[in-house]
Amino acid sequence: MVRVYKLKHFNIYSNFKDEYIVHNTRKDFQNGHTHIKNFNTAKYVAYLAVYKRLPKKNHLSVYLIDSVIRVSDDNTYIRKMKNFKKEMENKKTQLRS
Repeated sequence: MVRVYKLKHFNIYSNFKDEYIVHNTRKDFQNGHTHIKNFNTAKYVAYLAVYKRLPKKNHLSVYLIDSVIRVSDDNTYIRKMKNFKKEMENKKTQLRS
C-alpha cells in the first residue's frame, strides 16, 4: 500500500487494484479506516469527515455515509451523520409507498 493523498489527519492509500483506503490517523487502523473503489470518492469521504460537512444532496449511498461515520472521530458529527442517514432512509421509504 502506498499513500497517494493526505488531507490533514486523513491518509488515502492505494493498493493499485482500483481500491483505496481512507484512514483517520487519529484512530487505530482497525476502527478508523474504510475501503472505497474510486479515488475522488475517497477524497470526498475524507473531506466530509475533516470539515464535518453534511452532503448537500442525498446522493451518497448508505455505504458511503457509514464510511464517513466509521472514519470520523467527532461524536457530535457522527450523530449528525447518523441522523442524516435516518432521514435519507425515511425519504426513500416514503417514495416507495
